[in-house]
Amino acid sequence: MDEPSKTITISNDSAAVFVRGYAHTASGQIIWLEIAPQHPKLTGAIWASLVSSHHPYLHLEDSDRGLGKAVYGLGRAYTRIEADAPHLAVAHDGGKARARLTRLIAPEAIQPIALDQPFYSLAWPGLAPEVVLAAALEKTSPYPVLIEWGTYLLEAALGCGQAIPLVTGGAAPCGFEIEAGVNWPDLISQGLRTGRIRLTGAA
Repeated sequence: MDEPSKTITISNDSAAVFVRGYAHTASGQIIWLEIAPQHPKLTGAIWASLVSSHHPYLHLEDSDRGLGKAVYGLGRAYTRIEADAPHLAVAHDGGKARARLTRLIAPEAIQPIALDQPFYSLAWPGLAPEVVLAAALEKTSPYPVLIEWGTYLLEAALGCGQAIPLVTGGAAPCGFEIEAGVNWPDLISQGLRTGRIRLTGAA
């Protein structure tokens, strides 16, 4: 695995951490964040700002891209994944603190709650965002969505301005914000009429 990038940081008024990758919306809301292993107190301080209901702004600095921007968290819990990763640590505390890789993911990027709420379609290992989108619609919607429709559905949502690419940097997956209230029945009907998609088998 590559060494953690020391050119991306996220900070609040009291702490700063090195970041391996990030994805946020056009407005700056953090959807996916991977924090390189460092002292747990630093990681905890940033996590607390991201989940705070007061939505404090943090500063994200990506020197590889020459970017510095204000970002903010969900204001509620992320899905938090941690793993021991001492070989990736960028800071040690005399061996007292365990070096842990921390990944924060918006829950709506893992399992959409409902189609009348925004959700996120991220690339996962072996799965492109369009496949993830079709799978989410197949599971969540009442419509006869087929996985092979993913490319068309994402392109159609992009075309009507209701799928918006996430801003990403570092070792982060590409992805899209899917706005609430997309008229999926209309898009599916258009795709069937134009031959972009087809119903097959029992569907």
